Amino acid sequence: MHPKTYGFTLLWITFVIFIGPAKADESISIEVGLAEFPLRQFVASTLEKNLRLRAARMALASKKSVRDAESQPIYNPDFILDTEDATSQTRAIGVSQTLDWSGKRKARSQIADLNLRFAETEFLSLRRSFTTELLSGLATYQIYCARYELVLERLQLMNDLVDLAQNRFNAGDISQVELDLVKLAATKVRNNSVTIQAERLQAQEAVRVLTPHVDKTEWPSLPSSIPKLPRYTDLDMLVQQLPELQLANLNVQINDALTALRRNERKPDPTLTITGGQEDDELAVGLNLTIPLFVRNSFKHEVSAAKAERDESQLIASDVLHRARVRLKISTERFSVLRFAWVDWESTGAKSLSRPVDQLQRLWEKGELTTTDYVVQLTETLEVRESALELNESLWQAWFDWLTASGRIDAWLAVDS
Repeated sequence: MHPKTYGFTLLWITFVIFIGPAKADESISIEVGLAEFPLRQFVASTLEKNLRLRAARMALASKKSVRDAESQPIYNPDFILDTEDATSQTRAIGVSQTLDWSGKRKARSQIADLNLRFAETEFLSLRRSFTTELLSGLATYQIYCARYELVLERLQLMNDLVDLAQNRFNAGDISQVELDLVKLAATKVRNNSVTIQAERLQAQEAVRVLTPHVDKTEWPSLPSSIPKLPRYTDLDMLVQQLPELQLANLNVQINDALTALRRNERKPDPTLTITGGQEDDELAVGLNLTIPLFVRNSFKHEVSAAKAERDESQLIASDVLHRARVRLKISTERFSVLRFAWVDWESTGAKSLSRPVDQLQRLWEKGELTTTDYVVQLTETLEVRESALELNESLWQAWFDWLTASGRIDAWLAVDS
């Protein structure tokens, strides 16, 4: 028996990654399915309690107050009281009011409203980023738990193998070189178990940071079945709904409104003053109109700066759109390829590992396998199982990436946007 017999599965996984997604996944679906209820409930509860998201909600309240403030009139009236005792006595009262002749109030109100919409979209983006981070952390932790269980099994097998090899060496059945090979393989597994344990604790910490008040025993498991990738006829529609693109477009609108405000600020606002009073025994009424003269500073440079910032934001929005399209395309292809590889592994590769490991041991004890072949085939058999776990993690991470790139993560978790 050649050692490659037990390594073909790993090669097959690599092969199917390059031949493309399965035709079975080419059905057209309009809506993404739902995650299992425990996972949806866990994410919703975590989102509600997260301190960063609660702080972001408080910031929204501040933006609403700013919006309400900017919708108020810019200028308040001035009350005038004038009295003079000279050759004649003068008494007068009046009101002075600067008029928003150019529509500055409307422009400022529009900017404040856009800033509020920007903050709301920013909150949505933050929440989705947090959700993706949480799901990704859960996937990594779950896979590392499975890998740690597997490495403990490998460690037990290798320890038993060392004992058997030592007995066979004492009986003169194997050489010192073969015994050393077994001990080196066992040492490698022990070192690997420490590494995986450390990585499992690191993955656990990443989730615990996001869920400080939830015990790890309450963390939900990922769904047992891998979701199917929906097919959308209009990918641009998905891209346009992404928070990052909406933020970029809102930034363009804000800069448009700022440019309009800077233009309005170049137009002087007149001040109208009306007074009434008495001079000696005669009644007097006064009307005064004051108009600022923007001759020393016309404020044209402020307009030029606002226009430049607007052009800059438009270029950034175009770049965000391009990157979002590419990311969605790549994440779609990546998930399709990995999902096909996983489906193929479940139907073919997993079955090839159904042969008990102790059968290899019996062949070795009978002398039908050399010690070197036995160690190599045993190692490859267990490493293929570990590679399957790594493939599963990559698949879940690709699914979360696709949900983020398509903006469908809220739909999958049934979270109200």
